Amino acid sequence: MEGDSHALLDFDQNEDEAWKALRIIWKYDFNYICFVGRPNPPMVYFRK
Repeated sequence: MEGDSHALLDFDQNEDEAWKALRIIWKYDFNYICFVGRPNPPMVYFRK
C-alpha cells in the first residue's frame, strides 16, 4: 500500500552499516523482525 511504509531500523546517515545489515538479512534468509517489549523495545531480533 502506498504511503503505509515505515522504517523498521534506523542507521541514521551510516549507509555502509545499512547495506551490511541487508546483506546479513539476505544471507540468512530472515523473514520476520521480532520485538521484545514495546514501545521502544530494548531488544530486536530476526528469524526465519
